[in-house]
Amino acid sequence: MFIYAADIHLTDKQPINRNTPVYPACVDKFRKILEYGKQYAAPVILGGDLFENPCPSYELFNRVLSALGTVPVDVYAIYGNHDVQYGQISGQNNALSALVQTGRIKLLGSEGIVIGKNVVYGVSYRKELYTDFSFLNIRDPKNTVVVTHQFMSDKKLPFNHVEVKDFKTDVKLVLCAHLHDPFSARNASGTVFLNPGCITRLNRNEAYIDPKCVLVTGTGIKYLPLGFPKAEFNESEVKKASFVKSVDEAKVEVQDIEQYIQESSADEKVKELALKLIKEAQDAY
Repeated sequence: MFIYAADIHLTDKQPINRNTPVYPACVDKFRKILEYGKQYAAPVILGGDLFENPCPSYELFNRVLSALGTVPVDVYAIYGNHDVQYGQISGQNNALSALVQTGRIKLLGSEGIVIGKNVVYGVSYRKELYTDFSFLNIRDPKNTVVVTHQFMSDKKLPFNHVEVKDFKTDVKLVLCAHLHDPFSARNASGTVFLNPGCITRLNRNEAYIDPKCVLVTGTGIKYLPLGFPKAEFNESEVKKASFVKSVDEAKVEVQDIEQYIQESSADEKVKELALKLIKEAQDAY
C-alpha cells in the first residue's frame, strides 16, 4: 500500500482573492500527508507540483525539509510543471531537485519501484501529450500503477489535454494530477484513472474542492481527509468563478464557448470577465 497526493502547491504567497491564509496551512497539510504514511507504514508518492514556484523562499524550503526529516517515511515524487524552471526537468535549479539531492525524496521514473505486488512507475510533466504508455517497459499490466502529471481529464475541456476514454492502456491504475478538479473514471479496458484533486486552493474556482490524499491498497482506494477548514474567497470572485465553471460543465466545444457566454443571462461585465478568464486559462495550458 502507499499514500498518493498531488498538486500540493506549497507557497508562502497569499493569493489576492483568497481570504483565509495559505501559509503555513499548506505546509501543515503536507505534514499531515506524511503522517498518514507513518500511520499506515506506507510510502508516500507525490504526483507533481509539490511547490507552486520552482524556486520558493528559503523559509518555505526549510519547513518542507524539516517535515521530511521529522516524519520517518519514504517519499517518492515526479516533477510537475510548477516544479521545474523554464521547463528544464533534468536541471538542478529547482526546489524539488534540491530535496532529491538531500536524499529526503526519491524520484519516481520509468524504472519503477515495487510496492507489494505492484510495480509503480512515474511519468513527470512534459508538454507533448501521449495517449499510451508504450515508452514504459511494462511487463505485467494488471499489477502496474502509473503516476503521471500529464493533463488528463474524464471529460472534454477547452484546453490541450487527453480524455480518459481516448487513453489506450490496460494497466491496473493510473494516478493523475495537473488538473485540479478531482475525478475517477475508467477507459474501455477497465483501467481506473484517479485524480484526488489539488491540496492547496489558490484560485477562486477551487473553493469547492475538499483537499484529500488517498491510501492505495491491494484491494482498493481509501480517501483520507486532511482535516482543515474550507478555504474562503472573496464573495464576488466566487460568483464570477461559478459562472466560468458553468461554461466548463456545459461541455461545449472550444469554438462554441464565446457564443455560450454571449447568449447567457449574465450581465455584460461578468460576460466580459468570463471571456478574459477563459482566454487566460487557454493560454496557460
